[in-house]
Amino acid sequence: MRFISHGKHCVVRMLLSMLLASLASSATAEVYKYKDANGNWQFSDKPPTRGTSEKLDRYANVKSAPATDYRRILKDKFQPESVIEAATIAVVKVETPLGSGSGFFLTRSGYLVTNKHVVRPPELSEADREGKFLKSEAALQRARKNLGQQRLRLQRAKRNLDEYTDYFRNLGDGEQRELRGDFEQRKKNYAANKRDIRKYAARIKSDTKKMNDARNNYNRRHSNTMIAQQFTVRLKDDTPLNAALVSISKKYDLALLKVEGHSLPFLPVARDYRARQGHEVFAIGSPLGNTDYVTSGIITSL
Repeated sequence: MRFISHGKHCVVRMLLSMLLASLASSATAEVYKYKDANGNWQFSDKPPTRGTSEKLDRYANVKSAPATDYRRILKDKFQPESVIEAATIAVVKVETPLGSGSGFFLTRSGYLVTNKHVVRPPELSEADREGKFLKSEAALQRARKNLGQQRLRLQRAKRNLDEYTDYFRNLGDGEQRELRGDFEQRKKNYAANKRDIRKYAARIKSDTKKMNDARNNYNRRHSNTMIAQQFTVRLKDDTPLNAALVSISKKYDLALLKVEGHSLPFLPVARDYRARQGHEVFAIGSPLGNTDYVTSGIITSL
């Protein structure tokens, strides 16, 4: 989520944290891509002292008009009256095969930052993955045990009915007429119990299939998320845009994505801000599947 600190005389924007040396943006709006001494690609707001670099963005002097000016569209549509409302326009919902998370644009040309765990969820052990289905599996095991007990009772009921049938057939006509009602009721009770057990077994089979399908679907979505390079981000008005994965921080829970070909609302970084206890902060984002939420609090500890 995007955090904003509100001071007495001004509004100071505070990022969740930045990608520091590897992923950063700046108030001068320049993002550089270059190889370090080890041959690894780095992303930074500061040009390297030596070596070849590629300037990825300078939105202060954009000469070619992007396809769609979402900055203007969203501003005209929502007409923000406060800094907080204006900040919500730059915040997006990031959708993945496994779920969703929050992010926000750093540059007008479409660089956005989100959490690493959104685009690359933690690797789960087999025990952790199975743990997501333990309750369902335990319930099914209890149901299977109950089904086995019911089938044993049905077998006993069948033996009793067979014995009673032999007994009934050996009776005289008068005795049969007297006991026919009881005999027919016994057969009906057995048939009803047999139908109920069959239905119960079919329901257990169906629930087992649903759980196995859910497990396989979860594992597939988790695997797809771990290799995904393209993601859908939704703007404040729910407009979907495609975002490509640019880089993932090895040290921090942050990732950099890029939306191409549009002019987008962004949040510049406040370089001189120092967080202090008691400062009011606002959180903007789409937590737990919700969309475009804002909440507030204070910095209680540093």
